[in-house]
Amino acid sequence: MTKGHINTYAYTPYQPIMMGSVFLITPKWMRNKLLFILPLLLAIGVLLPVSSLEAHSSLQKTYPQADEPLDKPPTKVEIWFEDPVVIHSESIKVNNEEGNELQKGKPFVDSKDRSHIIVFLEENLSPGLYTVFFDVIALDGYIVRDQYKFIIKEPSVSTDIKPELRLENASPGDGNIVGTSPRQIDLWFNQPAEITALGLFNKDGTFLTQEPYSDPKDPRHIIAKLNEELPTGTYQVSWFALPVDKTGREIAADVQGIYYFAVEDVSTLVSGQNPAAFRWFSSSLGIKHIAHWLAFIGLLTLLGGSWFSHGIAKGEGNYARWRKFSGILYGISVIGLILLLIQRRLELSNLSLADYAALQFAWIPALQILLVTVSHWLTKGKLRILLAMVSVLLWPYSTGHTTYPRYGGYIAIGMDMLHLLAVSVWMGGLLALILMLPRENSSTWLKQAGTTYSKWAFWSIITIILTGIGMTLQFVPSFTWGSLMVSDWGKALILKAILATVILMLAYWQRRSLQQLPAKVIELFVRRGRMELIYGVLILFAATILIESKPSAADQGVYPMTMVKEDMEVSVSISPFRVGSNDIMIQFRNHPDLEQVKVIFYMPPEWKKVNKAFSLGNGTYKVTGNFLHASGTLYMEVEAWRSNEEKVVFPFRVVVPGEMRLYE
Repeated sequence: MTKGHINTYAYTPYQPIMMGSVFLITPKWMRNKLLFILPLLLAIGVLLPVSSLEAHSSLQKTYPQADEPLDKPPTKVEIWFEDPVVIHSESIKVNNEEGNELQKGKPFVDSKDRSHIIVFLEENLSPGLYTVFFDVIALDGYIVRDQYKFIIKEPSVSTDIKPELRLENASPGDGNIVGTSPRQIDLWFNQPAEITALGLFNKDGTFLTQEPYSDPKDPRHIIAKLNEELPTGTYQVSWFALPVDKTGREIAADVQGIYYFAVEDVSTLVSGQNPAAFRWFSSSLGIKHIAHWLAFIGLLTLLGGSWFSHGIAKGEGNYARWRKFSGILYGISVIGLILLLIQRRLELSNLSLADYAALQFAWIPALQILLVTVSHWLTKGKLRILLAMVSVLLWPYSTGHTTYPRYGGYIAIGMDMLHLLAVSVWMGGLLALILMLPRENSSTWLKQAGTTYSKWAFWSIITIILTGIGMTLQFVPSFTWGSLMVSDWGKALILKAILATVILMLAYWQRRSLQQLPAKVIELFVRRGRMELIYGVLILFAATILIESKPSAADQGVYPMTMVKEDMEVSVSISPFRVGSNDIMIQFRNHPDLEQVKVIFYMPPEWKKVNKAFSLGNGTYKVTGNFLHASGTLYMEVEAWRSNEEKVVFPFRVVVPGEMRLYE
């Protein structure tokens, strides 16, 4: 052996084996045992429970509205989502109480608004209860599937029909600050009523009242005397009431309501809430995660390895070993894509095969299989790299979140493509570098190929970091450490960032190792390279969780933070920003003269909460209580009422972090 040319295999008898479905250079004696990992991994993927389908596009509104009683039969059903959706022939079904379908024709997307879908109904629907079933596909391939009901009322034959029971007035009233403790709670309804339950609370506990009773002179007036004097602070009144006729007989279902008042001073209703127990990931890991992981590993390393062997190694080194392993990587990528097609087909089993094949979530993976097959088996050189690159660049169009307009659209797609290409260059190039290390003239080859590759790898990692930060800010413009930790997406992002930091340190040591290449350094270089690949595989697994999770689950904020309308500027802040009790501060910057301020929270299709805000002076208003009742997107309106009974409405969107998201 010539001096200066070191045979690294004199130190360790490296042979190709698999670890976690990516092939590394590992001692020969481990090969037979570890070759079972891929079949075992696939078996686990098949046996794991399918993760529950969580929609990735928020329901905004519907027509008819949920539980809405209609005087006239509607001619169509309309549903609006926050993002554009993909529909099929059975995306909307409308059934009567007997289960008969009453939609006329197929649903269609509004040509002016792709987030708006419509289906026409049969004419002159009879009175009764109707159920709307909707089943659409979000842009990232997830299914948005739910239902709601509406009612067509019987024709009115009498004018003596009681309206729905509602609270018209109270003492102390909603949003009122009284100077002394009240002696009783007075409630006035729009019709005779009977209280079935009444609660009075502050942040520390419950205050008892005597049995509520009706005013003998006015059956609409309910009185509940207090057993004790109320301390200073804010109180919540929760009531349940039934409408009754003159004889006291119940004539409809009960209604509930909540309002707030304060004694002397406005305090908080936020009590000490124990944080939920930490768990790494809330949703089950299923076939989709395994499918994405295998496809990522196969496609990205194939592209990067092909680029390295042709563009950097230029045919030198142990090309035969790389070619052998690239065949197995090809198999891994095809298995992943096939699993993805099968899983999506099972999720959309109600569609005909033709409808399913027309979806981009079906034909793009099929096209990727065709491209990678032609690239690997039928082409060479630059054409092979080009076809492999196209198969990788198709990813953002069939999965992930970058195609959503609210996540950046084409800008995010561009960043995603750069991100994928950079991962290919770094990970696939590193794998090929280790596999192609020749037995003879190892140090010379490694110094030449490794030095060139290290420059590409350095800029690839910089690109990965910058595009990762850019996409994060596109997906989640407002977040905190806490909002990241309550979401699978946020936890996967943190895991990916930690692993990327470790890889960055390893890459730095690798660049330094290339300055000197004695035998022990080459062995250390290869060992660190294996470590990088293992961390890379884990990063790709974290990436599959990012794809399968919802960025909105890590989002936290009020949008917009400030709004200007007419001559008023309003800002809203919420603390704590989590499900449960909250303090919501509303600030009018120019201190307008207002009669009252109302706050309305609603979440489609049916939840709504209306309360008056406490006036704290200097244009500051506050509501406190359980307003953020669930994770997800809530819509908030601030109504500013002037003294002339004119109101100005300021609409806000409130995004509450968390995995269990209603109507998303």
